[in-house]
Amino acid sequence: MKKHALLVIAMSICLLLTGCAGGVTNSAAPQTSAASQSESPQTVDFPKQNISVIVPYAAGGSCDLTARIIATGASKYLNNVNLVVENKEGGSGLVGATEAFSAKPDGYTLIYMPPTILTITSQMSESVFEWTQLKPIIRVMDSPLVMGVNADSPFQTFDEWVEYCRQNPGKFTFGIGSAASTGTMAFYSMVDQLGLDVEFVSFNGGAPLAAAILGGHVGAGMCNASDIKSQLEDGSMRALVNFSQTRNEAYYKDIPLIKDVVPEINLNASISYGFFANENVPDEIIQILHDGFKQAMEDPEVISQFSNIAAFAYMSGEDYMAQLEQDYEVNHGVLESQDMLKK
Repeated sequence: MKKHALLVIAMSICLLLTGCAGGVTNSAAPQTSAASQSESPQTVDFPKQNISVIVPYAAGGSCDLTARIIATGASKYLNNVNLVVENKEGGSGLVGATEAFSAKPDGYTLIYMPPTILTITSQMSESVFEWTQLKPIIRVMDSPLVMGVNADSPFQTFDEWVEYCRQNPGKFTFGIGSAASTGTMAFYSMVDQLGLDVEFVSFNGGAPLAAAILGGHVGAGMCNASDIKSQLEDGSMRALVNFSQTRNEAYYKDIPLIKDVVPEINLNASISYGFFANENVPDEIIQILHDGFKQAMEDPEVISQFSNIAAFAYMSGEDYMAQLEQDYEVNHGVLESQDMLKK
């Protein structure tokens, strides 16, 4: 396997990264109060018809499932129109992002996604839009990346896995949910810092990755914790380590943090999801959408459903964009140093 000597980076992934960021709060991310993007009186008649919500990954993963919960819950706060979730997978998320960008900028086509599609993928692959041309409306959640293994895996700890890889270079296959993602960068940073030779296979989303782990097609995976929450709870999978730097006592509290297992590693990886729209959608409509989604995030029934997967991590669109601008620059430097930028 070709080794990539990545620069040591603090993966804000929230990036999403850095990303990568709530259910688990990114320590580097600005925490936004409800007042920072305050609700305003509605002066336009919006929405008047159904809203399309694109999810750029396969059905069944945390991005898809959380999008559907929020879409259903936000309806009553958005004139009772239907928010119709459509899976448009492919191109590490760029297929769906391109469709969202190309739609009429009237607020009736949105995309719910991790911003790594903008801060990482768009720097690695050609796209028809600039990364800033899809602007965030609101951040909904943040989830840590963890190392997931099948319950039948011989590895009980992260240290055991590391020792195996050192004794068997090139023989272990690791899965990643997307080729151009926080998970990829976290994987390369991990193996570089540990001096490991490990093969990896990328999948089209968290659900296919989890299926591959359960089916024994890969020995472990860099998983969004929300994608495998049900498997962790039913015992069909285990998580050997949490690659973020913060432990959330409500979720994943028993998974060891990487900084506690291998203190010398500099790694902080999590993934956030939020709603985005074409930059030309009028600000008034963006505000209406923000307010509707935020009300849904505060709705007890929606919170109850959402908590089965993750926890909310509100951030206003303005603060989310400020974070992503920082992430883009960090990621650009890393990708450039590894000759991974698009030509």
